[in-house]
Amino acid sequence: MGTLMPKNTFEDRDLTKITEVEEFKEVVNCFRRAYALLPLKDATNFLDLLISKSLEFDDYRSLITLYYSRITLIFGRMDTFPEVLGLYSRMLKLSTDNDYLEGQALTKVVESYIEKFKANQPKSGFSDL
Repeated sequence: MGTLMPKNTFEDRDLTKITEVEEFKEVVNCFRRAYALLPLKDATNFLDLLISKSLEFDDYRSLITLYYSRITLIFGRMDTFPEVLGLYSRMLKLSTDNDYLEGQALTKVVESYIEKFKANQPKSGFSDL
């Protein structure tokens, strides 16, 4: 059985050779659609590379979505909770400082899951479930 990933995806790209933000954003968008299909270690490793490149480009929009992707990969374990809180804080600061509504919406999603994880049902918005 073949791979679920089409040819010429983010896996085929050499991030060190990407010099244009628009090309980088294409890679990020492709990754966001496919990372759940990858083995956790591969997704985490590539995500770390994308985060580094996003910082290099100073691309706050991609960075916020990459932080969100990282949170979804590591969320739900006590040993990763401090990292989740740190990523959430960075997401919140970037979205607020840049008045980025989509980023603010993602931080609200993460905030609700953090509250649920801390068993704070009323603040999470999940108390009806």
